[in-house]
Amino acid sequence: MRRIVVTSIIALVCAAGAAGAQTSASPSAAETVAARKAAFNLSAVAFSTMNAAAASPTPDPRQLSFSAQALARWAHALPGLFPAGTSATDLPGETTASPAIWANRADFEAKAAAYAAAADRLGELTEDTEAFKAQLTVVSDTCKSCHQPYRVRPGH
Repeated sequence: MRRIVVTSIIALVCAAGAAGAQTSASPSAAETVAARKAAFNLSAVAFSTMNAAAASPTPDPRQLSFSAQALARWAHALPGLFPAGTSATDLPGETTASPAIWANRADFEAKAAAYAAAADRLGELTEDTEAFKAQLTVVSDTCKSCHQPYRVRPGH
């Protein structure tokens, strides 16, 4: 199980790094959406890993740090995975990214920056389990702050 978690976190870090990389050939909108979905799934793994580790009687600060750093890298890369042309309107059925992301880009980027800052702070608290747990709630809340305004719910 630990190998799966570590592999997933490494993949999350790689996906975040790839999101920020400049290449001569831009990925297609469908490729960008696929990468975005994979990165969101891996961020869920990071949250699950940190929640489970923090709940254990003797959390391993190294495991918490590794997952927190991976999540912070993802948080910083997140806005780059939302280029124009990748909304639910552009790719119906392929993504739940609301066109509101592009209509309110400054707010979206501010929310992403708050998420990244909260995730950065999380990585500083791995030696203090109670502070880590409290900050993990802050990170989760800042992550969720985009869900309502910037995600299209299927069937709505």
